[in-house]
Amino acid sequence: MAAGNIHAGNQRSVFTMIDLRLAKLVAIVVLTGTASAAPPSKLETPAVVVHFEYNRSEAAQIRSLERKLERALKRARVGDIGESELHADGNDGYLYLYGHDVERVLSVVRPILKSDKLTASAEVKVRK
Repeated sequence: MAAGNIHAGNQRSVFTMIDLRLAKLVAIVVLTGTASAAPPSKLETPAVVVHFEYNRSEAAQIRSLERKLERALKRARVGDIGESELHADGNDGYLYLYGHDVERVLSVVRPILKSDKLTASAEVKVRK
């Protein structure tokens, strides 16, 4: 019986350690706000909205363009790309670009947009 009690005590101490670690983790998340904080470059309103026309067959090219824009924005540390909107009819597409400094976002993405056949003549709207 004594061995059983020792095992039960060890089991309780293991659970106590796990509970303490979990409590510390929860405290860190709550105190730092990391669980609910949005990325710093994300804003409610996009800095730049790019409207372009496309065909459904160009989906791979659109994904490639999104990756180029995302890499450039992150490398320059000026913003990020949001979810793209591609209409089901395969006609209108929108790219949403986020950042605190609209001019810096534009300076990074403009050369990429101008050099890509999908967006070379795209309509670009800038947040005021």
